[in-house]
Amino acid sequence: MKIQVSKLKHHPLNQEVYFLSDIDDLVESISEVGLLQPLIIDQHHQVISGNRRLCAIQQLSWKKVDVEKVKVSKKDIPNLLIHHNKQRIKTCREILNEYHLLEKHYRIGSGKRTDLSTSVRTNRGLTTRDIVSGKLGVSSSRLGQLLFIEKEDPSLIDLIDKGILTTNQGYLQVSRNRKERLSRQPSRGRRKKSSDNYLFYRKSSEKMTEVDDETIQMVFTSPPYWNKRKYSDKK
Repeated sequence: MKIQVSKLKHHPLNQEVYFLSDIDDLVESISEVGLLQPLIIDQHHQVISGNRRLCAIQQLSWKKVDVEKVKVSKKDIPNLLIHHNKQRIKTCREILNEYHLLEKHYRIGSGKRTDLSTSVRTNRGLTTRDIVSGKLGVSSSRLGQLLFIEKEDPSLIDLIDKGILTTNQGYLQVSRNRKERLSRQPSRGRRKKSSDNYLFYRKSSEKMTEVDDETIQMVFTSPPYWNKRKYSDKK
């Protein structure tokens, strides 16, 4: 179906995730061969897929354009948005934006303690990152590197996107910096057991800066008041 270009608008979520780049090249391409695929819009005339194409046809002063309208609920927008942009060539920053958008939706243990980890494992051995990376079409290991770089030094993501660094180089750089930073921290309160397999930290577990991400295989705890507290009169 065709619709007035003046009625269309960019979906706000698209603007949060993706960058509208290389519009001039797209204008030239569309002026030569036309629009090869219709825009995907929702019931509110917001563009789900084709925001760069919308910019291009606006520059070309088109009055009408072919669209495909889909009815979608608010909660399904993130999945639909990323699905329709799966074949797009993305920057590392855009990949991370996609991850953060989907991570909240697919985080394991929704409704429980979701502030503990973004990579809690399911019974099938999958982490939240594994699930989201499959949705994005990016390897879980590469996504893990990007997340680690973003956490330790976000400015390096822009250098990777500019071709100044590779993802591996950025990962190695922040890993070295982290080790050097931790080695400079005072060792007071830490006692090493006779076995090299154990380290004891005499401190609260609220901030475990000494422990690298994704190096914990098991957490074993023992509630101090197990079966001692009554929550009701029922036995």
